[in-house]
Amino acid sequence: MNIFRQSVLMLLVCLSCGSSSVPPSGSGRRATEPGRLMYCDFDIYRLGVSGNNITVSEAANPRKDAVNSSKRCGVAVSQGAAYGGVALTLSRTMDFTLNAPVIKAKILAPRAGVQICCQIKRKANGDAPECPHLNVYATTTKAGEWEDYTFDFSGQAPVDNWYQKIVFYFDPGGNVSGEAWYFDSIEGPDDDLSSISLFQRPFSHPYIEADPAYPWRSVCIAAGYVFGPGETPDGNWYYYVRGSSGSMSSGRSEHQTIGLLTQKAEDFDPLGKWDDYKGNPVIDVGASGEWDDWRILGPAPCVMPDGSVQMFYKGRPYGDKSNKLCGLAVSRDWYRFEKQSDGPVFEGNPACVIFHDGKYYYYQGCWLRIFTDPMKIGEAEVVKCLEAGDGPANFDRMCVYGNRVFRLEGVDKWIMTYYGSSSHIDFPDRAHAAISDDLVHWTKVDNEKPLFTRGPHGAWDQGGIWLPMIFEHKGKLYMYYEAWGREGFVADRDKDYFRPGISQVGAAVCDKKDFIEWLGLSPNE
Repeated sequence: MNIFRQSVLMLLVCLSCGSSSVPPSGSGRRATEPGRLMYCDFDIYRLGVSGNNITVSEAANPRKDAVNSSKRCGVAVSQGAAYGGVALTLSRTMDFTLNAPVIKAKILAPRAGVQICCQIKRKANGDAPECPHLNVYATTTKAGEWEDYTFDFSGQAPVDNWYQKIVFYFDPGGNVSGEAWYFDSIEGPDDDLSSISLFQRPFSHPYIEADPAYPWRSVCIAAGYVFGPGETPDGNWYYYVRGSSGSMSSGRSEHQTIGLLTQKAEDFDPLGKWDDYKGNPVIDVGASGEWDDWRILGPAPCVMPDGSVQMFYKGRPYGDKSNKLCGLAVSRDWYRFEKQSDGPVFEGNPACVIFHDGKYYYYQGCWLRIFTDPMKIGEAEVVKCLEAGDGPANFDRMCVYGNRVFRLEGVDKWIMTYYGSSSHIDFPDRAHAAISDDLVHWTKVDNEKPLFTRGPHGAWDQGGIWLPMIFEHKGKLYMYYEAWGREGFVADRDKDYFRPGISQVGAAVCDKKDFIEWLGLSPNE
């Protein structure tokens, strides 16, 4: 066990002493003890179960008792196959960083002395070298009565963020047909890592909320880019963000645009109130019929040597939810932007653009495009700058995106933050970082301690997080991020863009010295 996991285990022991086994109201999935999640109980949590060579359905509890008093449960009727399995596919892979790989379930068996096999596996069919099928067995002791079963996989050391399916084989190897096996209350380890993240939230509510007082961001507001006094034309703080207009009551977005928030340098507060520029949005959708007449999103502002700002952005024509088109607008005063073409300048939306030593570095997740003419991005040199799947605990093997590239005073490295997921393409739960000397070759930070994660169950940001933007102020680092969610109970917070829910901006804080240490650097590197 490495040092990080040892320290985490000690923390959990301390936290669990005297803690209640009942999570606070609205906190999310209830389970029998701290550190565990209820995956499926048929009364509240109805994650889909399926059968293979066995018939699976939902039924009334045939025998309510002290072990299981629920109203509903699952029932599997054998079909004479030697290995009829009941599978529960989770919405997100299991992470065992904080909690042991233990699966529990309540089962009412038709016979005593019969074996049950609990198997964990990856979502796709078949074994994988990183994720072999693992089995734990138990034996029934009663017939026609509910029993609690615990299947502990700790001795087999399953890897984090690969296992996404739980399968129960009742009487494996047997060929009895017509027997009914009842099952309920399938639970496993909680994957909430927010308590051990490097960056911590200073408050439990959104930092900047969607606000009907500002029509351009009345439905949602999403994180963007912060620029300090050393970069902006008037020496104040600027924050470019994406907003959505429409109806808060319906949650329907009419248009998405880019707006500007500002703060005066003399009384800047990174956790204080930003002022809306009265002319917002600074980049609006195009006229009807133009390529970007529906949504302007994904701002990627690039500061130029002459003090102007070039705003690369993702645009969409009305009704198109799939294109990846990049537009370009330019401003000298950072308020009034002029679009540079009648159409997109590239078919591939940016996450971040840096201009350095006469070249543009245009990041798109794992990929980097290098060019000198922003109107010829399609002719750029293409480099794979990151790999998916080699981050700590396998957390980013499915998704790597949302690059934010920056430097810190006194640190002679380029730093990139990004978000990732082990099971979702566009609903990530964790942020990480990489470092570089030349903006081209990047190395992910080798640290299992999370840089930042989504919020805990029941928090406003319990769903997905995007676009971690870090900047420094008076010895501290601040992160603005976009998060999807809503406060209170959500039956499955891992369902992509669950409803009701909206995107809003959150904030988190970290000491600069702690971040540098987390990177594995010293201040003069």
